[in-house]
Parts: sequence; structure tokens; C-alpha cells
Amino acid sequence: AEELLRLALDLADRLDPAEHGPGAVEAAKARAWIHLGNTLRVRDEFRLAEAAFDTAELYLSRSWLDPLDEALLLEFKTPLRRAQRRFDEALELIEGAIAIYREIREPHLLGRAVMIKGVTLQYKGEIEEAAECFRTSLSLLEEPRPLALCHLNLAGCLQDAGHSAEAAALLPQARRLLEPVGTRTDLLRLRWTEAKVAASLGRTAEAEAAFLEARRAFLDGSYVFDAALISLDLAALYLRQGRVKETKSVAAEILPVFRSREVHRDALAAMIVFQRAADLEHLSLGLVEDIAARLRRAQNEPEPRSRAT
Repeated sequence: AEELLRLALDLADRLDPAEHGPGAVEAAKARAWIHLGNTLRVRDEFRLAEAAFDTAELYLSRSWLDPLDEALLLEFKTPLRRAQRRFDEALELIEGAIAIYREIREPHLLGRAVMIKGVTLQYKGEIEEAAECFRTSLSLLEEPRPLALCHLNLAGCLQDAGHSAEAAALLPQARRLLEPVGTRTDLLRLRWTEAKVAASLGRTAEAEAAFLEARRAFLDGSYVFDAALISLDLAALYLRQGRVKETKSVAAEILPVFRSREVHRDALAAMIVFQRAADLEHLSLGLVEDIAARLRRAQNEPEPRSRAT
């Protein structure tokens, strides 16, 4: 994606402003820089993403000021602020995009922006408010994948808020919509949510099989944080059943994986606590929840990366 976007910027430099009209070349460059900023953000290159968005803003100010470009910049900067845990700024940005999409009557784009607001509220811990955003988005979204993800996000919120029966009712529709259009990661998130809902409803055998399947797949894809969080969910399931041996095994299996990867030191420390508590048979559901919270905080903090220059 980055290579294609840099090619687009190179081509934009070759456009003749006289041929394309005032502000057209600047608008093309603004769009390319907006998408490049988002690509860099996905790669956790936060400083470079910030610089790309600043450049996009500069070109946008010199362009014909298409409101769609302005809204897109606000929309794509929101996940960057969310990843930086600057939630209030993220919400302010996405509210700006929502206002523009509402004003120019773009219902699908409005639905997408409202869903992004919901995800931001979800990360902030405001689960009920996030669920309301996802409900609103469902009536606005038109494209298959965002619509499917919105169902999944809503199911996850309902589960986290303790409404497991409502979440269970949504999951078949989420799977039906997501299977044709979802990425492998989307489908793994769905499987993980299905596991959590099954565990909450007492369907322990189904939950265990789903947790194990999702954890194995996340490990194969090098998603160590997600695999570790699933390990904690699995440990909680075993603790409720009094299965001490299996709990120890889960902790023993995940710690070497963390040690072999370059992860945030707070995350590694959390997993060491998990392993030692399991070994000493001092692990409790409360401690598992505390460790999961520490792991999520570390997951959203910048990790030491030599390529982030």
C-alpha cells in the first residue's frame, strides 16, 4: 500500500495544474497523503503517520477544499489518536467527520464514521455508549464488510457489558455477513467473540474448543497479544471448572512465546505474573482480569521498534 501511495504522489507531481484546474493537483496530493498517513498508522509508525497527516492538511488547505477530503482526514486521524490513547482528541476528530457527512448527506460514510466513534468509545471503556453507536451504524451502512464488522463490534460490546444472550442472538448474523467478505483476522475475532459468549452462557466445551482454535490461529499469525489475551480467557474458563493442571499448562505455553518476541516490557511482566501465579496455584479470576487489563494497556502503548524512525 505504501509503495502504491508513493507512486501516486510521484504521479501527482507530474500533473499540470493548468490542465486540471485550480486546486485539483493539491487535492490529489492531499488524498494520497491522507491514505499514506493511515497506512503508516496501521504499521505503528506513529511519528511518520503524524507527519503524513500534517502534510495532507497543508495540501488540503491549498486545494479546492472538498468536504469529503476534509472529513476523510478527520476520520483517518481518529485511529491514530486512539492508538496514542488520546481518546478525547480522537472523539473530537470523529465528531467533526460525522458533522460533515451528515451535512452533505452521505449516509454510508456517516455510518462508517459513527462506527469508528463506537470503536473509540469501546477502547475508552465506555461500552454502553459504544454499543449505541454500533446500533446507529447498522441502519446507515451499505457496504458488506463494514456492515458485517458492525454486527461483530456490537456483539462484542454486548458481551463485555454482560448482555451475553443478546450477543449470542447477533452472532449468527455476524457470521453470515462476515464469512464472504471478512479477512482472516476478522473471522478470528468472530471466533474469539463466539468463545467468550459461549463461556458466559455456560457452554464450556464449545467455549474451550473455540478459544483453543482462535489462540492457535493468532499464534500462527504472530498476533501474540491477542493469543495472550485468549490464554487469559481460557485460564478463566479452566479456573471456574477447577482445572488447575490445564491452567498451569496455558500459562507455561504462552510465556515462552512472549519472551521470544519484541514486546512491551509491561506486557512481558504481566505474563510473568500470570505464569508464576499459575505455578503457585495462586491464580484467581480477579487476578486474571487485572493481568488482562495490564496487557491491553501495554498493547496500546508504543512498543520498542527499531524501524520506527
